[in-house]
Amino acid sequence: MSKAYKNRLRLKGSAYGTERRKNIAKEIVKDSTPLPKTLLYKDIDEAFCEWVKKDLFIAFEGEEIPTISLFSNQRFSEYMQTWQNVDDKKNLILNFKAITRENNPKSGTIVGQSKNIPGEHSIVMKTVEAYDKNNRKYYIDYRLKQPMAVDFIYTVSLLTNKYELLNEFNLMINDKFKSINCYIRPNDHFIPMKLNDISDESEYSIDNRQFYSQSYNITVMGYIITEDDYIVEERPEVKFVGFEGDRKTYADIEEFPICNTKPNYSYVPINITVCFEMCKTSYKFVIDTDFQAKNVVLENVRSYKVYVNDIETNIDENFKVKENDEIHFKNIVRYKAFEDSKIKIEGVKYTEAYNNEDSVDIIDITHC
Repeated sequence: MSKAYKNRLRLKGSAYGTERRKNIAKEIVKDSTPLPKTLLYKDIDEAFCEWVKKDLFIAFEGEEIPTISLFSNQRFSEYMQTWQNVDDKKNLILNFKAITRENNPKSGTIVGQSKNIPGEHSIVMKTVEAYDKNNRKYYIDYRLKQPMAVDFIYTVSLLTNKYELLNEFNLMINDKFKSINCYIRPNDHFIPMKLNDISDESEYSIDNRQFYSQSYNITVMGYIITEDDYIVEERPEVKFVGFEGDRKTYADIEEFPICNTKPNYSYVPINITVCFEMCKTSYKFVIDTDFQAKNVVLENVRSYKVYVNDIETNIDENFKVKENDEIHFKNIVRYKAFEDSKIKIEGVKYTEAYNNEDSVDIIDITHC
C-alpha cells in the first residue's frame, strides 16, 4: 500500500539563478522564429484574466465561482459578461470574482528605475548563414529593438456572502505571492507580478443582506514588443587573421592572378587575412609587398581601427601600402565576445601585372 506522502530522491537538480534565467530566455523563442512573439496590451490582459480564472480557481457547493472582467466603461459589454449571474431584477448574484485595470498604464519597473538606451538600440537575437546565387556566403542578422517597459495595475475582488470563501481566497492569494513575485506567460513571455495591497470593503447590511468583499491590488511588470521592433539585416562575410601576445597569432597573404587591368593582363590579387583568438583585440605586422585594398570581409567583428606606420586610416579603395609598411589593427569589438574573429582584406599588388596567358605561382605567406 502506497504512502500518502513519499520522500523522493532528486537525481537531477533544478536550474536556478543565471542558469534558470538563460533557460527562460530560450523558452521565449522556443517553437518560434529567431525573434520572439509580439507582446501587446491585450495579450497581457488576456493572460492575467486566464491566471485569475485558473490559478485562483475557487468553487462553492461544487460549482465554480464565475470571473467577471471589467476593462472598460461600456455597460453593454459588462451586461453581456454578467447576465447569467443576475436575479430577476438584474441584480448581481453574490459569490463572484471581478477584475478591473487602471486605464493609464505607466512607465514600467521590470528593470527597476532604468530606462531604454537612447537611439533605438537593438540586440542580435540570432545570426544565420546564407548563400547568394553566386555561392557567396553572407549573414542574416535577426535583431530586436529594446522593448518598452510598462506597468499594469489590476484589482482582483471577491464578493461573497460566505466567510469561509473569503478566507480560502485570501489564503490562495498570499500563497501565490509568498516568494514576492508570481508570473504569467502571455505569448511565452515570462512576466512578473507583485501584490501591492489587500483591502476589505465588506458591508454587513444591504437590504438586510450581509456580504464580504476583499480587493487585491496587483502590479504586472510587463513590456511591449510590436512588429515594428523587428529588424532583419543582411551583411556580407568579413574575415580577419592575426593577433599579438602569448597566444597564437598569424596572418596569411595569398597571391594569385584574377583581375584584368588590360585585355591580356592582370594585377596580382592579394588576400591579407588576420586572425584574432578570443579576448585578443589587436595585431601588428610588417607587410612585405605593395598592396592596394579592394574589399574588406569581417567575421565576428563589429568595429575596429587600423593604423599604417602609426597613422590611423580607413580601409577602402584608396587604401594603399608599400613594402615594409607597418600595419596595426586595434580596438577589435566583436559581436560574440567569446568567439574568435577574422578580418580579410581583398586587394591587388598594384606595382606588378602578368600576362593572363602566363602561369603565376600562388604565394602564401603565413605568420604564426
